[in-house]
Amino acid sequence: MSDYQKPRRCLIVDDVRSSREMLRSWLVRDGFEVSSAADGAEAWEAIQRLPPDFVVTDIEMPNLSGLELIRKVRAAECSAIHCIPILVMTSLHDCQILKAVQEIGGNGLLVKPLDKNVVDSVLVNLWAGKFSSADTNFEFDDRASESEGAGVISPALRRLFDHVARNERG
Repeated sequence: MSDYQKPRRCLIVDDVRSSREMLRSWLVRDGFEVSSAADGAEAWEAIQRLPPDFVVTDIEMPNLSGLELIRKVRAAECSAIHCIPILVMTSLHDCQILKAVQEIGGNGLLVKPLDKNVVDSVLVNLWAGKFSSADTNFEFDDRASESEGAGVISPALRRLFDHVARNERG
């Protein structure tokens, strides 16, 4: 990925420090400027201060989940924030997760444990313009489609969706 013209700013959001640091080290080595946040609330504050070029977020986090963060970003009035590409990383192996992430406004899905080659491939496609927050294209880790439980949403994912829905209502 050394053919990028300039460093791109990335915000990594994950409540697991080791996951943030591993991804951070890969991206820094590839020439990205990287900042990180331990949860969605911290990430939202960082995004409002200085919108990054893209966000990589986990789903399950305290205070503000990755799904709630995506909704906040997509609802933002500021176009510099609203259009930020968002890649979702998750250890939830559920065949419905891909569809759910896309419907909520995510641009791509990475399955944990992360693989550097997969991350690189998704980022190359992102910057090649193969998908954006405004279109229907979607980048995903091929391992996401290998999940079991077709048509069934895992209890953890169901709780997250219920939590997001409750917050939208009130």
